[in-house]
Amino acid sequence: MALTLSISVEQTNACGTLVITDTTGAYGVTNTGGWLTDSIVAGCIAINDESVIEAYLEFSNDSGTTLHKIDLMDSSKWQAYTPYTSGSPFDSSTNPTTLVYTIPIVDIFGTNLPDGIITMRYYVTDGSTVADYTFSIAIFCEVRRQYFTLVAKIPEHYQCVTCDNKFVDMVMVVSGLYKALKLSAAIGDTAKFLFTLKELQDIFETIHVAY
Repeated sequence: MALTLSISVEQTNACGTLVITDTTGAYGVTNTGGWLTDSIVAGCIAINDESVIEAYLEFSNDSGTTLHKIDLMDSSKWQAYTPYTSGSPFDSSTNPTTLVYTIPIVDIFGTNLPDGIITMRYYVTDGSTVADYTFSIAIFCEVRRQYFTLVAKIPEHYQCVTCDNKFVDMVMVVSGLYKALKLSAAIGDTAKFLFTLKELQDIFETIHVAY
């Protein structure tokens, strides 16, 4: 069986980096789509003998426009983004259990991470076998920032003397929508994520005018 790439993606709390973990694992009886490490199997790709000749991470927006492409065969980028701070890409030091790409957002987008759906393509080939994996990333860094900023203002508006807590009630609604946004991202419901994201963005725009 050919290499079947798999990844997981995490946004750091400060939204300053994307942490992309290669979860493909090593080839074995129970993981026949894994990376080869110490054997030769037809149609599979070795991770640690420099046989990989092309590899990249490519980021696109929801309209399909390529935003940035990272050449993983560039040794300087490989050493900057992976735990392997010396040597060549996919050389003998590369281990499928520790292959993680930690990439500053500014290196990808040149600015803050935009909210929405970003598509990431992970491509690897040794010249005879190709492994190609596409993954959608739900981004909500700006909405998260605005949500916590809103919650922090509750003490300013909570006035039990008047019992007029319209602001607090509104924040509770926003909190429910924010939880729904996170859940839709977690289960990969793109349509619900984009709908809820737009609802929150509209609310935040109104709130900034009203408060």
